[in-house]
Amino acid sequence: RNFFMPNRAKEIFDVNRAINKAVELSRYQLEKVDIKLDFSQNTTAKIYGFKNELIHVIINLINNAKDMLALNTELKEKKIFIITKQVKSKIIINIIDNGGGIKDDIISKIFDPYFTTKYKSMGTGIGLYMSKQLVERHMKGKIFCKSIKHKFGSQKFYNSAMFSVELPIEESKNV
Repeated sequence: RNFFMPNRAKEIFDVNRAINKAVELSRYQLEKVDIKLDFSQNTTAKIYGFKNELIHVIINLINNAKDMLALNTELKEKKIFIITKQVKSKIIINIIDNGGGIKDDIISKIFDPYFTTKYKSMGTGIGLYMSKQLVERHMKGKIFCKSIKHKFGSQKFYNSAMFSVELPIEESKNV
């Protein structure tokens, strides 16, 4: 009910709670297409910023992973991992899916406005662009992606996409 209220005041908030909220809001859509999501919390840090904007970014990244996984009919198990950790003065949120990774010819364009690999009826190409604006301009962080190989708790390596959001702790007003 309060998610879309224009809350422009920065606040101190728990990153893991914000991610849990995004996961909770995405759960039904993931279950509909039989995608498992695991969230590994390796930090208890709090940051000073816009909680709803971070939730929005995480939902967007989960939805993009879901869309790619739903298209991959060859995968027996479709998985998304979210991992938080603190490295020095940053909180890093990694969102990894086993949907095949990101093709080399598009990886440099995916944060561009109106760039989409989806059918016109399914996407506008502004989700990742807006996520980048929210992270970099409003939260003074960074967002980037790369293709990696990941085991997802199995013996097999999967071609995977990994989106990373880095948020500075020093911006957190001494939390």
